[in-house]
Amino acid sequence: MCRVVTIGALAIGLATIGYAISLFMASPAQPPKVERTAIVVEGADVGETTIGVIVPVHIRIHNNSNVAIRFIGGPNGCQRGGCMKTTGPCPLTIDANSVADVPLDLSVSMLGSYQLSVCVYLDIAGSAVERTVYLTGHGIPAAESNSIPTKP
Repeated sequence: MCRVVTIGALAIGLATIGYAISLFMASPAQPPKVERTAIVVEGADVGETTIGVIVPVHIRIHNNSNVAIRFIGGPNGCQRGGCMKTTGPCPLTIDANSVADVPLDLSVSMLGSYQLSVCVYLDIAGSAVERTVYLTGHGIPAAESNSIPTKP
């Protein structure tokens, strides 16, 4: 009787090891492929912007793929010409075949034409992707009575 139990336990142990090896050797599920051109990030022309005044602007993310993607980060800091800060939800899931607006606060710091780089970080099918778009406009001087000299 003891021999039968030992042989049964050995058979179960070998079957468990064989099953574990088959799971280990099986290829993992591949995430869906998303074409690079299926995701479009759109900058904006802000127009005339008073220097030092916080202006709300939006960039748009077009997800033309068949899978959801996520916006996982955006601008938060200053560069030559102005400062920007993402003000919307982050992370933000963007469903398949849809468009999402990402709100930003913008504060321009130079007179005349400006072009600010906006780096957008996305999670596309498990891979981190960075896209750069631009905010353009024309900085105008602040009027003394209604200027709010702050940075976002």
